[in-house]
Amino acid sequence: MNERRTETLVVTLVTVTNLLIAFFISGVVIWALGEDP
Repeated sequence: MNERRTETLVVTLVTVTNLLIAFFISGVVIWALGEDP
């Protein structure tokens, strides 16, 4: 049961990390496009 909780925690952390990275990249792209004339 402890292993299952650890696996769930890892999956959650990976998902949150991927969302943060995607949000950061999209924010940088939008900022770069906004800076371009």
